[in-house]
Amino acid sequence: MRKLAKRSVASAVVLLLAVLATACGRVAVGGVAVSQMTEDQKAQAKQNFEQATGVMMDGTYNDLQTMTPVTLKKEDMIDLSPQWEEYESYVAEYGPLTKAKFEEAYVYGTDWVTTGRLTFENGVRELSIKFNKKGQLLDLFFYTPADIDEETYTLPESVEEFDIVLGEDSQYPIDGKLTVPKNAGDMESLAGVVLVGGVGANDMDMSGGNTKAYRDIAWGLAERGIAVLRFNKRVNQYPEAWDLENPIAENLTVDFEIVEDAVKASEYLKGLPYVDADQVYLLGHTTGGILAPRIDQAGGDFAGYIMLATTSRPWYQAAYDQILNYGLAGLTDDQLQIMISMKSDEKKRIEKKLDTMDEEELLEDNLLGMPAIYWKDMNSMDYTQMLIDEQKPVLFLQGEEDYQIIAEVDFEQWKEVMKDCDFAQFKSYPELNHLFVKSEGCYKGSAKEYDIPNHVPEEVMSDIAAFIEENGK
Repeated sequence: MRKLAKRSVASAVVLLLAVLATACGRVAVGGVAVSQMTEDQKAQAKQNFEQATGVMMDGTYNDLQTMTPVTLKKEDMIDLSPQWEEYESYVAEYGPLTKAKFEEAYVYGTDWVTTGRLTFENGVRELSIKFNKKGQLLDLFFYTPADIDEETYTLPESVEEFDIVLGEDSQYPIDGKLTVPKNAGDMESLAGVVLVGGVGANDMDMSGGNTKAYRDIAWGLAERGIAVLRFNKRVNQYPEAWDLENPIAENLTVDFEIVEDAVKASEYLKGLPYVDADQVYLLGHTTGGILAPRIDQAGGDFAGYIMLATTSRPWYQAAYDQILNYGLAGLTDDQLQIMISMKSDEKKRIEKKLDTMDEEELLEDNLLGMPAIYWKDMNSMDYTQMLIDEQKPVLFLQGEEDYQIIAEVDFEQWKEVMKDCDFAQFKSYPELNHLFVKSEGCYKGSAKEYDIPNHVPEEVMSDIAAFIEENGK
């Protein structure tokens, strides 16, 4: 087992990124730059929040409307009447507003967003308010607080869930959950789905903020008579094994990251007496879907695939685009040119230099956020061609409000690549984001919108279940 000390190149990149982020005081968290406020800004934002909620508590709609920017053009006016009507509906349901507690504030693009909790006589809501830098009111968005959602969004009565462990006797046993229709043990020939996490150290629920997409999908499919297994990614449960500052060569592969545990999950599900081993499918998000043919050939042996937010391009190309599209937001022009040049050079090295690097270079050279050795392994197979050659049923799903995997680019390219493949189906959802929940709120278009505890809509689970039923005939 080869292990190196801290990599000088990687450390330099990390240091430069930290310096640049500190210099401009901004960090890009999504399609729109979201950054920390100074103490003075936060104090002003808190005052703005308290002024607006004070009007809600003691004033009228007209009083609130006067806080919006003044404009001579009617079409440019901000109409807060829908939000006021929503607020009045909560007053009617919960009683009068008794308290508004400021919680946090961030700079969002060129605006400010504040969030706090509204306490009514018999209920609570979370409220985000968007202001411009003059303190003028731009938008309000009400939603269920995450703790309340967690209490009320519970396992359906028709479903059972069990804790399981994959590879219990292995070096890296992995926690997971098996979700099945109630009394599944009395059934036979159930279809099954293995949920495979994508980019990042995802837990079994694929949690992002207060969104838990894989939990929602597991519950929804089980309600429709399908057995579902989801599991933590190994790099989530054992982060010390994925130490990019002190890399271990044999751990920096997609087999270690994803493939091996996904195969174990397939074997586990197929071993259940009430599951039809010939009707077990893989559902994967981003790289969890891209790697589906590799997982299949490594022993997963699936009946078909459901691909969420994937791309037919080599993954490093999508990663590079994501860095340029939103990962460099907030830098000055000079800083931006430096970083674009660096990232462009890293992309070229992935394209042209991997085969010429020795083991030390592969471990030390950080390219687009990962050691070169990882990219060499990721690029070792043509996953799109494997998918075409296998000719297994595949359903491509895409949120049209996804700012990370772009529908107009990646989803449309899938359609072109698979146009002669009658085993491929496509469905996109106009309002859904990267995690397949509704894209909305004052942080819309950034990772902060995942703080809203939204849920994967029933339509998505119904489409997946229909695809499985159609191909099981």
